[in-house]
Amino acid sequence: MSRRNSWIAAALCCLLLFACVSEDVEPVRTPAPTAAQQTEAAPSPTVAPSPTREPVEGDVAFDRFPTYDTGADADWSYQSDELKIAIRRYEDEEEKQVYYVADVWLRNIRSFRAGFANGAYNRGTEDAEAFSVRENAVLGVNGSYNTGLVVHDGTLYRPLDEKHEAVMALYRDGSMEALSREAFDLEAAQSKGLVHAWQFGPLLVHDGKPNEAESFGSFGIRHSRIMLGYYEPGHYVAVAVDGRRRDAIGMDANDMIELMVSLGCKEAINLDGGLSAIMTFMGKTVNDPPKANADDAASGGRNLADMLLFAAYDDGGSAPPLDTLEARTPSED
Repeated sequence: MSRRNSWIAAALCCLLLFACVSEDVEPVRTPAPTAAQQTEAAPSPTVAPSPTREPVEGDVAFDRFPTYDTGADADWSYQSDELKIAIRRYEDEEEKQVYYVADVWLRNIRSFRAGFANGAYNRGTEDAEAFSVRENAVLGVNGSYNTGLVVHDGTLYRPLDEKHEAVMALYRDGSMEALSREAFDLEAAQSKGLVHAWQFGPLLVHDGKPNEAESFGSFGIRHSRIMLGYYEPGHYVAVAVDGRRRDAIGMDANDMIELMVSLGCKEAINLDGGLSAIMTFMGKTVNDPPKANADDAASGGRNLADMLLFAAYDDGGSAPPLDTLEARTPSED
């Protein structure tokens, strides 16, 4: 056999031997990593929060209800999925003014109630704090003391009178109107879905424009005040002004108009003030109502005939007891 043929025969033998070995040997595989060696899974994408509930009858700010804390810098604050209240105290030493601004957001119109002392119309008066606790009201302010027109929950209890010059009306869709006595039409208001109405005054702001009356009579005197303002359905403001003190002289009509305009109110009215100028939060008075006289040792203010009340009320008018709710007050800061 030639040398060339010997090389070819040797190469063929090597190839045949390699093929035989390959058929008998399992391939080597990389072992799977142990649990300790495995890389952490990437976090799942953040899912946008869904509404806490479906819309129900009476919702007036379902899509606009704030998702943020409206009371982050407030002195008193309550935040829930149905009601957000933030109260801020303001003091101007130069002007000798002390007042409290309660910003109110509610998802459903039923959270805005009008209550009578002792639970019924014409059943006397009641201490404001006891009134608020009985109603489980997170926020409460004095109303009209049942003077002039009184409409609560759509029921007319007292007609318009000729003494009080302005009306504030709340409708089923959450909107409000502040009108002069002459401009208010009860039948027209009822046809629009009137829920509550109070008659007092003076009118402060209507359709975003200040009342420019030449004279405001007795309201030209500075005094303790309660004011109610409206921004849009579901968004309101209540203001309590301290008075009859050296450091807090109170406000007259022009002062009130200026303040409510500065707050951006679309509608605003003055309610019953003086000794009735009381604002409560979680059943406690937050402002400093005046005393009946300088020598009076008792706390300021007086018992009230009616109140504006804000809480997470249900269809039957019930709300969670205040001692079951979480809120922030200055003492907790």
